[in-house]
Amino acid sequence: MDSREYARTVWNSRRGMHEIDVMLDPFVKEDLLGLDEKRQREYVRLLDRTDLELINFLVRGADAEDEETRDIVGVIRECHLRRMRKAEKEGLPEEQ
Repeated sequence: MDSREYARTVWNSRRGMHEIDVMLDPFVKEDLLGLDEKRQREYVRLLDRTDLELINFLVRGADAEDEETRDIVGVIRECHLRRMRKAEKEGLPEEQ
């Protein structure tokens, strides 16, 4: 992912809904570039989904109809849980 595409992806990750932003913002800034190109493309395609779909997948745990979406949602949720556990261990306020 080149710097222009990354900047566009960071911008498109800002949804304006706290429930989504609390998961996507740290993911795109801390984890995305560490993924392989396939996963990065999956993430970019995930951003084409509606906010309601993202809430259902990320927050409510609904299963997506396709494997690609299920995979990247699982990665995002794992990264979020890892950050939450780290914050808990360090006694930092948790974002929910």
